[in-house]
Amino acid sequence: MPHVTFLGGDNVFMRGTEAENRKFVYCPSEDVPFILDVTGITPPNKNYYISRNCCDHYVLMFIPRGSGDLDYNGIHYDLQPSDAVLIEPGSRSCYKASADDPFELIWANFFCDYMDSYLSGIGLKGTPVIRGVDCERKMRDIVSLAMQDPNNDHLCFPVMRLVDEILLTLAETLHFEKQRAASHLAHAIKDLLDACVYKRFDVNEATEKLHISKSSLYREFARFYNTSPHQYVLQRKIDLAKTLLLRTDVSVKDVSNTLAFSDEFYFSNLFKQKTGVSPSAFRRGPDKTSAPPPVTDGHPLHAQRAFRRNPDKAKVPPPVTDGLYYTHTAHSAADLSPAFRARRAFARFYVSAICKYKKPRTPAVFSCRFFQFYGSRSYRSTISYAFSRKACASAVTSDTSASMPP
Repeated sequence: MPHVTFLGGDNVFMRGTEAENRKFVYCPSEDVPFILDVTGITPPNKNYYISRNCCDHYVLMFIPRGSGDLDYNGIHYDLQPSDAVLIEPGSRSCYKASADDPFELIWANFFCDYMDSYLSGIGLKGTPVIRGVDCERKMRDIVSLAMQDPNNDHLCFPVMRLVDEILLTLAETLHFEKQRAASHLAHAIKDLLDACVYKRFDVNEATEKLHISKSSLYREFARFYNTSPHQYVLQRKIDLAKTLLLRTDVSVKDVSNTLAFSDEFYFSNLFKQKTGVSPSAFRRGPDKTSAPPPVTDGHPLHAQRAFRRNPDKAKVPPPVTDGLYYTHTAHSAADLSPAFRARRAFARFYVSAICKYKKPRTPAVFSCRFFQFYGSRSYRSTISYAFSRKACASAVTSDTSASMPP
């Protein structure tokens, strides 16, 4: 059962309340979830002032017109038209009307055992002022019901329904107000990130300018743009790099320096990761970059050569899964780096030496699979195993092309 007290007392100071149109409600039965204590309408009065050191009930107020001031637990609020005020038990409050434009006040004092958890659930706990709401009609309905029948047994559920509707309206207004504020914050973060395209993004500088924490910056930006600030800046840099590569003749290194990357290698790797091609290949365009022929790595090298010379007449044998054939990914020579071509020539040299001076008694050593891992540890260890005798390497220098695989 709610604890019932009366308006006034030792901890309440009131002034300018003589002209109030208020109605006290009596409570014959205490076995009710909601008790309306007193409600009324305060006409504009510049001397109106109420101070509570420790409120023991809920106070719900609405300001249809005029202005005033509220001090709630040491925080000051300016009261304007269409503001709703919710004072909770245990709080310290002081509110007064403005001398120039005193407010009109519609209010209701009530007790409710479940209200504390209810306010926490709908997001109104600890929020004394909600601005820009439209609940004047419902507040006047509460006063009208009490004036007609000031019996809480009759008023309990009708007034409780009106109070719940008002509180839900306040919660909805507060929710969208927070969303709009967060949206403005996210757009402000985006503007700062857009200015970081030609320089490095400093999150500490952004938080200082916006007066927010790092966690708030990352959370609000990801909430509206579904990406982190760092990834957003990188994507903006990549988009601008595409424009520079296609519409200008600046080098890849100059593009990297213009967009404030640490070095051109990091930029090239990031660009390929985001777009699937290197900056040079992107600049050439799809029509200038030769596509790899549809010959798998399992085909012999001579089959790949024949297919590149004349794809229509080339006779492609079935793929080789194990044997002495050296195979590689079927790309044109223009797409292969000098280091790659050097490693390929090195592998061909040793294959020819193996075919001429050593008979392959262990096919696994000469499997085409191991030639696909250029420069890897398995490649070097296999070469060392196949050429444990130095005579094989020295004797092959006189003739390497005679025993090359077809």
